[in-house]
Amino acid sequence: MGPDDFDEFMATRVFRVPSDRAVLCSLYRTMSGKNLGSVTKLSFDGMCAPTEADARRLGGCLNYCDQLVSLDLQGVGLTDSVLQILLLSLERGSLPRLRSLRVDGIGETGVLALAEALQFRDVAGMLDELHLGSNDASEELKRLLREVRASLAVI
Repeated sequence: MGPDDFDEFMATRVFRVPSDRAVLCSLYRTMSGKNLGSVTKLSFDGMCAPTEADARRLGGCLNYCDQLVSLDLQGVGLTDSVLQILLLSLERGSLPRLRSLRVDGIGETGVLALAEALQFRDVAGMLDELHLGSNDASEELKRLLREVRASLAVI
């Protein structure tokens, strides 16, 4: 759970001392920033299929992963709609050091959402390796991704 989701969760809780909520949320935000900010590699390979809510929460956490270099989302049953929500949850300029992204199971809508995030929201500014695995994306869409980021190797 990322700091923004934690804040939402805490807003539904009753505290004997109301100012404790703000203190607790601040501590959680600081701790999350330090922990998530030091992660360099994440692999979700083989985990159960994420829901749309999971994707939104993951995106919220990824916004704090400034040092992340490799993200593996293969083998999790990712769908176009879940990927779209994940990408929309990412802030402009997030994942600045991401070099390698692995996704599978996505089609045209997922590829277009990825292209939009790369091109117009500057997500993953250093991404140079995209592993699409077994996807329904056409060669034309893969070409589009290469055009969006000239240095991108689409594998």
